[in-house]
Amino acid sequence: MAHEGGHGVPLKDWTLESKKETFKADFIKYDQNEVWLNDQSHRLLKFSFSDFSAKDQKYILDRHEVILSLNNNKASERAYLPFSISKIWLILFGGALLLFSTFQFIKRKKRFHLTYGILELL
Repeated sequence: MAHEGGHGVPLKDWTLESKKETFKADFIKYDQNEVWLNDQSHRLLKFSFSDFSAKDQKYILDRHEVILSLNNNKASERAYLPFSISKIWLILFGGALLLFSTFQFIKRKKRFHLTYGILELL
């Protein structure tokens, strides 16, 4: 049987000062003075930063800073990797094809020399 509450993080209570309204939603992002939230019905909501209470504005800015710092750390980690995983696989696949082609060329060349040697004996 299903249970109430689910498995996700509990939604935050938000207060809109402009409308004196409270609701539950999950923070998505803050960008260009706009706040994006995801409500209980999984609808994407967009509000102006100034619509929120001072407490919620502080929360938004704190979360935004955390997200920026995490994204910057990920970007700097990727900067140290000269090749992506897909490029490495392409290089390995190309190397395998080169080895196979070289082997086939050597194998055919030996056959050619063997055939040439047999014809010379006749």
